[in-house]
Amino acid sequence: MFEMSCLALFASCSEEKLSELKTKDILVIDGCPEDCGKKVMHERGIESYKWLRITDLGFVKGKTPTSQQIIKEVYDKAVICAE
Repeated sequence: MFEMSCLALFASCSEEKLSELKTKDILVIDGCPEDCGKKVMHERGIESYKWLRITDLGFVKGKTPTSQQIIKEVYDKAVICAE
């Protein structure tokens, strides 16, 4: 079972909340080669997480149309990364 959270929470939360988040299994999904999610984790001192960059799957941010097939492909890859 997965739980979703926004990247802004990791960037802006209190140290107390950050300590709580660090106890969870985290999968960061970056949508482009800028790697903002990975950078936020680094800046907040979170080193234990898994990471997936969508562009590594061949999708281009803002240009790849959304479809059920693409959603399934990204989800399936995320499940594999989260294991």
